[in-house]
Amino acid sequence: MPDLGYSEDEKMVQDLMSKFAREELRTIAEAADTNEAAPEEVLAKGQTDLALAIMSIPESRGGAWEGNPQDVQHVVRTEELSYGCPALALSLPGLGLTGPALISIATEEQAAPLLEPFCGESPAWAALALTEGDAGANFELMETTCEGSGESWKVTGTKGPVVNASRSGGFVVIAKASDGPRVLWVDKEAAGVEVKEAKWTGLRAADMGHVVFNGAEGKLLGEDDAEKQAAAAQQILDHARLTVSAAMIGAARAALNESVEFSKTRVQFGEPVGQKQGLAFMMAEMAMTLEAAWQHVLAVASRAEKGKSITIQAASAHAHTCEVTHTVTERGVQVHGGYGFTREYPVEKWMRDVRVLSLLAGGLSESLQAAAAEIEPKKKK
Repeated sequence: MPDLGYSEDEKMVQDLMSKFAREELRTIAEAADTNEAAPEEVLAKGQTDLALAIMSIPESRGGAWEGNPQDVQHVVRTEELSYGCPALALSLPGLGLTGPALISIATEEQAAPLLEPFCGESPAWAALALTEGDAGANFELMETTCEGSGESWKVTGTKGPVVNASRSGGFVVIAKASDGPRVLWVDKEAAGVEVKEAKWTGLRAADMGHVVFNGAEGKLLGEDDAEKQAAAAQQILDHARLTVSAAMIGAARAALNESVEFSKTRVQFGEPVGQKQGLAFMMAEMAMTLEAAWQHVLAVASRAEKGKSITIQAASAHAHTCEVTHTVTERGVQVHGGYGFTREYPVEKWMRDVRVLSLLAGGLSESLQAAAAEIEPKKKK
């Protein structure tokens, strides 16, 4: 997205991510989608050129991040990389959606061994096992359960979709105990953990699978207190909604720009189709609604940086972004006419990717329900 008054650091991050997205991700996005795999050389280049993991870990925990919270910088980074390809952006080495759990929620003693692999030179991944097929990200409806006390717990259930399911060294799992959700770390090599491949219509290169936990041993992250664990689980969901929203906007922006370029070169009845008023107005509306959704995401990220609760705001931004990006990418296909449904143009990929992206944080209806639950009618004076 254009520079909207970012700080010097945020602008530097935007420029770096934009360059990597255009030169490294966009050029191989189609092949990665077809092959359903992210090229290892690009993942390695992401580690050396971007160092996403170590730059997101505080110095106090072995990383290179110093200073204030970086929520705005985080969504700017996510949006720019997703403009190149959201599946490849999610595949790059780093903490992914597990950041809050390993940086803010885990105690220093718990976090040290888990973060160590991300502070070295070799690529490392961690995955968030949040959603379930029927429950989405609804903690009350989740069927993945956990039993235990202190730091030692047993986890049983199936999570999915999980990004980077097979390449991650472990999972941050949100499971349901008798008195509410718990946030746990489960090592991939733990007994009772099985990663199952799954085929998705979108994000085909993001190594998305289902993870089955059959009495797998997990370590509680944070304090063994029901109220604090519920707040921790919600913090992770809030962050996931914000991150996914930024990724959807990046993909939709790619679809919009591709549609504009197509409308300039596709000639019908002696003139470019973009000069047709109906099509021009539709693309203008696509641009306006996408910009409004991005401003919404930035506002929530800014609020998070101030240390304020963003539970309702993140749900609202996610719902807003789902609606806008679904429409923008679908209209992008429409702009291309019959060509939009062929692999000759990438708009159909953006449409597929956006649809699957929205599921990573629970989906549109779930976010709408979360936002609506907090709406109170104003009393008449």
